Amino acid sequence: MRELSIKNSKRIQKAIVENKISVAKLLFIINNQIKEKLEKNESFLLVDYSQSVKELTKILNFKLLDDFNPDNFPSSIEMTGKKERIIVKKFYYLEKMTSKKIRLDMMAKGFRPATFTETLFFLIGHRRLRIKIIALGSIYFRPSDNFFIPLLKIIGNLKEIKYAWLDELIPEDCFVLGVKI
Repeated sequence: MRELSIKNSKRIQKAIVENKISVAKLLFIINNQIKEKLEKNESFLLVDYSQSVKELTKILNFKLLDDFNPDNFPSSIEMTGKKERIIVKKFYYLEKMTSKKIRLDMMAKGFRPATFTETLFFLIGHRRLRIKIIALGSIYFRPSDNFFIPLLKIIGNLKEIKYAWLDELIPEDCFVLGVKI
């Protein structure tokens, strides 16, 4: 591993000198390449909508924060009891964005935001991921307050779910899972 990182640093230094580009521009190019690579990742996912989100959060051993109640995000009535094979894709944005902009971007690319159930099934199949992921396809309205979406955070052995405001800027370090329309 050490040799690989030394080799990469020498290639980066050579690119900066030979192409006379700034470090900022190089970082911009690298970030765009990472974003393009991440956005190409599509995979199949089998979702069993008969399982409740409460069961799925227990299977994944999530700690529920801020009085988070998984029952506030049930599967849609038309999907209850069904098993579907869907195509999913991880969307990653390098800047803070509103949920509206993310939804529009996903729709333009032929995707819709994944529901909480779909996101949990994705995580069951990808237990080694260490990420923050927003389930933008599930919205809960608390009458005394606002609209909320689930924010799932997995760092090491720490697994937490809490509410995030729908209109809040989505942090740049979060994935949003999309489902092909």
